[in-house]
Amino acid sequence: MMTVALDTGDLQAVRLLLNAIPEGNQRARTRAINRTLAGARTDATTEVYKELNLTKTRIRKDFKIFRASRAWPHGQLQSKGKPVGVASFSGTRQTKKGVSVKIKRRGSRELLKHAFIATVKKARGAFWRDYGLKRAKYKPGKPYGRMPERYRLPIHRLSGPRIQDILGDNRVMARVMQKAGARYEKNYAHEIDYLLRQHR
Repeated sequence: MMTVALDTGDLQAVRLLLNAIPEGNQRARTRAINRTLAGARTDATTEVYKELNLTKTRIRKDFKIFRASRAWPHGQLQSKGKPVGVASFSGTRQTKKGVSVKIKRRGSRELLKHAFIATVKKARGAFWRDYGLKRAKYKPGKPYGRMPERYRLPIHRLSGPRIQDILGDNRVMARVMQKAGARYEKNYAHEIDYLLRQHR
């Protein structure tokens, strides 16, 4: 949740200016919060993008905005999600020895030996088959993917960090909050100016 504080002296001055407008201060705050949340989502997406080798579209998917209203003038930007599947990272590809992937944008590419990319339940993912378990032996000449489950399973989905793990880094969150604070002040001033011009 994004929380931004304003100087109480500034608030008092604003209240005096908006006294003549019904619920003027509350309207300005609510509009400013909602504009700020949209911008904060963009900023948070960009900050995570700097760290993880994911598209901004994929990162943005894990964010949800709860808009402020006059009855609830707070608003929230939440990020929830599971660990991101290896197949979602940009440039992930199948090789003869396994799956090649780059998780961190500034990191190096890794080879996950014996891993494979497949579509399971209409979802594309990277998986690893536990060869240490006893299973029925493969029969040469038959397509492996069409063999009964006792030949192919169990398999394990491979994943990287969560979006929230990156946001949990104090350095990353500090940058997001700093930008959110600047956005709020700018948006609040804009909304105050708009209301005053509308009621001249």
